[in-house]
Amino acid sequence: MSFELLDQNINRRITISRNKISKLYEQFKQMLGVQYYEQAHEITFGFLVSEYVLKLKIPSKTVDSDTIFLCGRRLLEIFIILKYITQTNTFPKMMEYCQRDRYDYLEGCNARVIADEKFFPELKDLDNYALENKQEQAEILKQYEGKKPKAMETMKAMATAIGYEEEYNYFYKFTSKVLHFCPFSLNGDAYFEHVIHKRVFLIRLVKYLEEIEKELENIYQSIPK
Repeated sequence: MSFELLDQNINRRITISRNKISKLYEQFKQMLGVQYYEQAHEITFGFLVSEYVLKLKIPSKTVDSDTIFLCGRRLLEIFIILKYITQTNTFPKMMEYCQRDRYDYLEGCNARVIADEKFFPELKDLDNYALENKQEQAEILKQYEGKKPKAMETMKAMATAIGYEEEYNYFYKFTSKVLHFCPFSLNGDAYFEHVIHKRVFLIRLVKYLEEIEKELENIYQSIPK
């Protein structure tokens, strides 16, 4: 297949998938409310995932490879989480996972004042909202009997559980070596700016997008209308 035809195929598939996800987003949005109370977790999950995906800027071959890798990595993470939650039917757990992430985020915010004093003294007197953060953390703990909410499984554990360990071992680990500074970086990273390499990874990105659309569609179709 020529580069021109391949580019047309990539662009066409991206447009189709985004349009389908956009339609699902509107369908989930319309279902939010009392009428679908028993499926509220599934609907909310589908709504938020589709909203997040639509906000992602899907790259093209004209951007740098790092941008393609980062987007592809995010789409793979979305797909793994989406498929894992669907297969394990743990939609209600998402709120607990979100609360745990929020709690950890607030812990990071509270650590800022210590980091500032040690490494960034010019930021020392800036408001760090410590009181508000601690109050919010206390409210979260109160909801879970004084304990931190449960954290989501690791990406590797979820990928293994849904039969995508190879995809994790390949693309997830591969992008980790490329996106993060590590000994591999000192080795003279492989040259990824070649037009062929970019198209190879764009195809993978497109496939993740298509699989996300399918999973969202499955959730939508599972809800009694």
